Amino acid sequence: MTSSIDLPPPAESYFMMFMRAQFVKDVLPPVDLNLLGQTGIITGGTSGIGLETAHVLLEHGLSRLVITTRDPDRGQAAVMALRKAHPHTTIDAWQLDMHSYDSIQAFVEQCRSSLDTIDFTILNAGVMETNFSTNKTTGHEVMLQVNYLSTVLLALLLRPVLRGKRRDGGKPNRLTLVGSSIAHAARFAAGKDDNNKTSSRLLPALSDPAGWGMVVVMDRYATSKLLLMIFLAKFKDLVDPKELTVNLVCPGSIRNTGLGRDIPGLVQMITRWSKILTGRCLRAAAWTEVDAAVVKGPESHGCFIVDWKISPFVRLLYTSDGQLLSDRLWEETSQEFRNAGIHEIEGM
Repeated sequence: MTSSIDLPPPAESYFMMFMRAQFVKDVLPPVDLNLLGQTGIITGGTSGIGLETAHVLLEHGLSRLVITTRDPDRGQAAVMALRKAHPHTTIDAWQLDMHSYDSIQAFVEQCRSSLDTIDFTILNAGVMETNFSTNKTTGHEVMLQVNYLSTVLLALLLRPVLRGKRRDGGKPNRLTLVGSSIAHAARFAAGKDDNNKTSSRLLPALSDPAGWGMVVVMDRYATSKLLLMIFLAKFKDLVDPKELTVNLVCPGSIRNTGLGRDIPGLVQMITRWSKILTGRCLRAAAWTEVDAAVVKGPESHGCFIVDWKISPFVRLLYTSDGQLLSDRLWEETSQEFRNAGIHEIEGM
């Protein structure tokens, strides 16, 4: 089975990859896609790509859907809209705060106790914060917390649950992480000392507010997505692909998403016009998530999916430095969860 790491590293720049990707012809889900009888989970499913992905899945007959929300009122509003469009489907909004390890553990336990089967899970929740802020319960910068640490913890804790919720004799369950091709642009300057050598700890460096501005914001966001890719490259080898297919998808740049909505003034205007001219519509972005989560099969295990195709990882992961970084990041991440009192994680 060929994964992204088995492909040659990308030869072109991130800018060229971005421009080419934005004009790729959209690929609709197969007309015969039938999800009748299946149960799916989407984190961050109350708005944006997550909500649109929910609509697409329900249009293809999904029988039970769980979306997650931090705000019960927003969750209920999303559920009501979905039920109005799909009245014969079981749809629920469950509490999940990606800023809280306790909330993540409670959500996983709810999945374990309340669902008989889980066919696929899409970890779609993510943030871009232009103003520096730290997560109150962990002290980490918010993008690092939500996009990497909390998403990784959720994936790790869901692994045994998904294995236990697999249908007898059925296909592998699927776990899709939502990343971004902007990982190719990450400078990953964090953790470097004055001699440009890697310092002892990576995660604290990524929560350093020094020099915070739009350039740093974009690099930290890109880095949070890079870390997710590094995690996948290691995590895939700890998962039996006959039981669980794990992949990572990039939805592309999207015209009408709320991500980065608090970007200031001129930068906001430039970003908005760039998205209008080159961005995908929300439905096309949803199609990418549906493709990764329910159309692609075991051949996508351990893969980064861009423009509906299995694509290479970032160049860093093809180097010895990248392997060392991966090992150190894994150890720091493991220590982070141990420090939080979370010890029973398979493979860590």
